[in-house]
Amino acid sequence: MAAGTAREARDAPVIETAAKPPAAPPARVVSRTDTEVRLDVQAQADGHVVLLDTFYPGWHAEVDGREQPIRAADLAFRAVAVTPGRHTVRFFYRPTSVLAGGALSLSALLAIGVCLIGLRRRGGSDRAA
Repeated sequence: MAAGTAREARDAPVIETAAKPPAAPPARVVSRTDTEVRLDVQAQADGHVVLLDTFYPGWHAEVDGREQPIRAADLAFRAVAVTPGRHTVRFFYRPTSVLAGGALSLSALLAIGVCLIGLRRRGGSDRAA
């Protein structure tokens, strides 16, 4: 730990225990952005993958491409259940408020477009008369 970096501590935490550590870490961060984290997980038994990032509404998880519920771990972190074996776990941020805002904005643009087309047609018919 002393010779490592903060990123290494975050992505591969060391847990103090009397048990011998596994030969390879059970989870490895494959990629990380502000809105997505991908993990490669080798689970020995049923359990949870705990990501030491803030549990916050709008985050979703997929295990092997299937959406799974996220649970709060220690009230602050994100956790998702896994079964034994190798898995690809993806946490991604897709808040409902942004989707709703996008849909509302698109609806407003369509309504404005319809109004402008209606005004243009109406103005053209007044000139012909």
